Amino acid sequence: MSAVETIELVPFNQAGMGLSDALQQSIPEQIASRSVHETDFEYFSNVRAEDSVFIDVGPNIGNSAVSISNRCEGARIYGFEPNLILESLLREAKSHNPNFSVQMIGLGETEAEFNLFIPVLGSTLIVGESSLLRDHFDSAFVQARLRSYGPNQKLRLTSVNCQISTLNAQAAILEAAARARWRFLKIDVEGAELSVLKGATAFITRFRPTLLIEEGHRAELAQFLVGYGYSRYMLDRAGNRLVEACSATTLNSFYQYRPKL
Repeated sequence: MSAVETIELVPFNQAGMGLSDALQQSIPEQIASRSVHETDFEYFSNVRAEDSVFIDVGPNIGNSAVSISNRCEGARIYGFEPNLILESLLREAKSHNPNFSVQMIGLGETEAEFNLFIPVLGSTLIVGESSLLRDHFDSAFVQARLRSYGPNQKLRLTSVNCQISTLNAQAAILEAAARARWRFLKIDVEGAELSVLKGATAFITRFRPTLLIEEGHRAELAQFLVGYGYSRYMLDRAGNRLVEACSATTLNSFYQYRPKL
């Protein structure tokens, strides 16, 4: 693994920085192919839309919402995306499912304004790797992953201002969850997952949602959720069912409420 380096932070330049053509085409292509962007989202073919509600924390350009919609048609999805740059792209995902709504704010532990840090390779914004945590990019693992997008291009960071709230403060979503039989909370926030969970403790305690967390095998997340009666699962792709997780290397982790006897 490559050595850790200090990545230069540069001002956001709207005219000189943009999204790749491939990224901008990914949602139309996913809608047309009715595919999922990650295999774990096949699990949601088991779910009835009329009985369920999904909270999508970090939808980015909408791949996760389209994946859910492609396997659970008409699913009620409430998205929270802090990156205002992505608002126009999210409209395409919203057009695919009228029950998908997005607030252009992030979720965390407290309500506040933050800087959202976005990696830049050359002049291309790598928006899917954005994080509220500046030190997230001090990880050799993260830096190696970023360089895989374009090994010969200069890696920098830029930042934009964003608003953060908490899931516990979302009264309309709490009402929707109260009317549903099944609740799902998907979190993909590049290192800030624990902050989201801490701001969702009332929601978790009341509704016991099934969680889908990217890089959710990390010890601090597992320890936190065990304290709320959760166990970690992974998708058995052959049977399209959840089984107890036996690996720490899968991209996503599911968590379900299972208090110890």
